[in-house]
Amino acid sequence: MSSARMLSAATGPRILLGIASHNSSFAEESRMRRIIRNTYLKWFGSEVLGISAKSICALNSSIKSPLSEIPDCQIVYAFILDTNVTDSLGMEPDAIWLDERKSTTIARSDTKMSWFTFASELDTPRVFDYVMYATTEISFLPTVFWNGNVVMRSHHPYVFAGLPKNSTGTHCNSHECFDDNFLCLSRKLVSEFVRIADHYSSNKPPKVWEMLSVCSNQSGPTAMRGVRRQSNLAVEALKKWDDYVVKVIDFIDEKEVKRVEGITGKNALAYNGYNGSPRMLMGIFTYDASTITEHQRRKAIRETYLNAYKNSKTPNRICSLQELLAKTVHEVECQLAYSFVFGASPEAPPINLNAASLHEIEIQNVKNKESDAVYLNIRENLAEGKSETWMKYAVLLQDYLYFDYISTVDTDTLVFPRRFLPEMSLLPKFPRNARAYGGQDDIKRGELDNEIAGASFMRGASFMRGRFYWMSPDLARYVVEQCNRTILPFSEDKAIGNCVNTHGLPIQRMRVHRSSYAHPVKHPDNMRNYWKSHGHLSME
Repeated sequence: MSSARMLSAATGPRILLGIASHNSSFAEESRMRRIIRNTYLKWFGSEVLGISAKSICALNSSIKSPLSEIPDCQIVYAFILDTNVTDSLGMEPDAIWLDERKSTTIARSDTKMSWFTFASELDTPRVFDYVMYATTEISFLPTVFWNGNVVMRSHHPYVFAGLPKNSTGTHCNSHECFDDNFLCLSRKLVSEFVRIADHYSSNKPPKVWEMLSVCSNQSGPTAMRGVRRQSNLAVEALKKWDDYVVKVIDFIDEKEVKRVEGITGKNALAYNGYNGSPRMLMGIFTYDASTITEHQRRKAIRETYLNAYKNSKTPNRICSLQELLAKTVHEVECQLAYSFVFGASPEAPPINLNAASLHEIEIQNVKNKESDAVYLNIRENLAEGKSETWMKYAVLLQDYLYFDYISTVDTDTLVFPRRFLPEMSLLPKFPRNARAYGGQDDIKRGELDNEIAGASFMRGASFMRGRFYWMSPDLARYVVEQCNRTILPFSEDKAIGNCVNTHGLPIQRMRVHRSSYAHPVKHPDNMRNYWKSHGHLSME
């Protein structure tokens, strides 16, 4: 038994996926291939919220060497192009032309049959458990696909599965019940399928579902879960978005690149982060250390999510900003650096955006100073400028320590790091993190309770809720240096959203998964109890 086949049995089924790209419109199909590469093919090959990735590679690169030499590749895919394509498509390394493979039985008009015939003639077909055919109208939901199709893990020799057109699809084997845009066959069934097809006249293309009923021992096909046919509206929306991204959006800020590269002697560009992941600076907004409840809440936070990795093999994955500045923790060990943030000068203004150095924006001599806190030279406030002053501090800090993201979080927000950090690891790193704005989004309303009423004060359709949000350093720099601020009493998060939405270029909006944190959890004892019942859950 080959090493590839052994891996297949150990880690789950190995799949050969052919995606038919009919060349009815060269430009449109080329765009759909690009969309598919950037959606479900990308999702198959990356971790989503910590769910283990199923490795994926293109057939064109795989077929040049024995497939047994790449045992870590669980899905092998190829776009199947029409025979009348232009030579310019040769630039797509994951596309194949079936008639160029010199198959003896390939001269059929049916692309589906051609693909299964080609699959049966591969030099090493037995490394695949299943062969799938799909068109560019089909999309996959990877989590549902892997977890919902139990029959695929059974390695039954005569499995064939389709996409039902309706709820009665599993009770018949007619093309009237199943969508012709998708078909999955087990390895053994592919061989039987092609063998029977060879008995048909080349002038009369075989009826796929009729043949399957002949060569399968099952009473009927299985309905494949996690597979969906896109509606025309969905396809058009994807095309419009793809066109917008390709032609308009470039999430690299050249000014920010030059600024960071100009920091001589600093480790801004060279740092690898934690396992090559982006690094975040988290400001936990708190207030007066003499307030007993708030003091106890900080204590509970230190005992719960800030302590999540202390007994692991990576105890410094969460560290304090002060530990990084003191160099007691190495930069590459820390993925999430935090600091409690106080407004510590009662006689000062509520905002300080004119500071030219950290010395001007931070107070060092504080009574009862806590070692993991930043004390801003402003009076304590909720919505008059504390968030912007923290961002100003973080922007100035970039000259000493580079962070891909700057965040704020409330003390009544309980973060689950073992859920959030894998999610954060998927965010773009510098320099492709320009104009990034993430968190839990909310829609702005025209009439605001306890606020200045009227939609005229609102900029953009949405904002990230103040309980937990983040942005890239270049966007934070824009907020504190260029934004024409509109104060919205008791609505700090809407005010920040206003600033972000006045930026003249597109914003990368990133949504944190709601299971990554709990809010509100106000009492310290409730926070500890909630952590005991939920904080141990991990999606890593």
